[in-house]
Amino acid sequence: MKFYEKTTLENGIRVLTQETNSIKSFTLGIWVNVGSRDEESKLNGLSHFIEHCVFKGTKNRTAKEIASSIEGLGAYLNAYTSKEHTCFYVRGLSDNFVKSFEILADLVKNPIFPEDEIEKEKQVILEEYYSINDDPDDIIFDLIEGELFKGHGLANPIIGNENNILSFNSETTKSFIQKNYSADRIIVATAGPIPHQLVVEKARELLGDIPQLNSNLNRTNPDLKNHQVVKEEYRDINQVHICIARKTFGVKDERRSALAILNTLIGGMTSSRLFQLIREEQALAYNTSSFINNYYDASVFGVYLSTSLANREKVIDLIQKEFRSVCEHGIKDDELEVARNYLKGGISMSLESTSSKSTHLAVNEFYFGEAKSIEEIFASIDKVGKKELQALANEILCWEEFSIYQIVPKKGGNNGN
Repeated sequence: MKFYEKTTLENGIRVLTQETNSIKSFTLGIWVNVGSRDEESKLNGLSHFIEHCVFKGTKNRTAKEIASSIEGLGAYLNAYTSKEHTCFYVRGLSDNFVKSFEILADLVKNPIFPEDEIEKEKQVILEEYYSINDDPDDIIFDLIEGELFKGHGLANPIIGNENNILSFNSETTKSFIQKNYSADRIIVATAGPIPHQLVVEKARELLGDIPQLNSNLNRTNPDLKNHQVVKEEYRDINQVHICIARKTFGVKDERRSALAILNTLIGGMTSSRLFQLIREEQALAYNTSSFINNYYDASVFGVYLSTSLANREKVIDLIQKEFRSVCEHGIKDDELEVARNYLKGGISMSLESTSSKSTHLAVNEFYFGEAKSIEEIFASIDKVGKKELQALANEILCWEEFSIYQIVPKKGGNNGN
């Protein structure tokens, strides 16, 4: 028996719900299967721009009325954009679910994009853009993915660039929505004490007239071959920020659980190899971590840390040697078990909120056509044996396939060169 219910409306919108009656609040998300990877270069940043500007007024509510009406219900309304999805969501008390849904649906279906409000919002988005670019431990991930996926949509930063942001207008946004916000690309996902049939009825009433265009995403698979690129840029900072990363398979690959375990034991917990080596033994960095950025047909696996300029070569050398050690000397039984348990614990705790439950439903539906239960996820993790994990490590941890991006202090800084 599934832990959630699913209904597809006549126009193709999928409605997924996980009814949880032990709490009084809900999360409702309207998800659109479009993100920055789907934007041509001159429109890069438009999905994120739209996510901001729908809040500037609809056919039925002004910007202030949107804010006051939702907050008057004791609810919280927001949105976010990724490289592959755009999500508009509301969290609130179950007694106010219907009214909250009406406001959220109005936001997504009826934005008017008034030019004067768009011009003001451009400045807000530019401030966000400048903030990201001022933060080395934020921008470095955009920079290295820009190199790894150069020429492909996955290279696009979610926020876009300054020139694009300034060029967008009401016509641009409406045209993009008309082309991409097709019913067959939309998922309504709810978690909380809300009956499935109520969500279906309201979704049909509020969103049932959105046309189904059967629009083709035309997503091209990225080239997963890796060619090492080494780049650095100079900024007025005091530490060097280092990101070492490579491309590999996407979430549809059956080895995704093995990669998650490998990531965890390499640098995903405080007992991991890199954290123990670089922070605890050598005291070369405040923090070091490995990461996976997952996409439908690709992922990025890598390591990020910041350290003093004097230590950067030593740190990079240690990471290279540790990768080699994993391949040459193997993975120990005890570290595999620790990583396996830590990963399962993190997943379990991350799925305890209604926000994470609704996100889990929608993202799994987009990627797999169904949501995986926690039991299914744990089973896939438990199934990974040391032999399989070692084979993956030997494939993934080839140093010549990792690119290195560094943001380096300018000459004259406390740790400058």
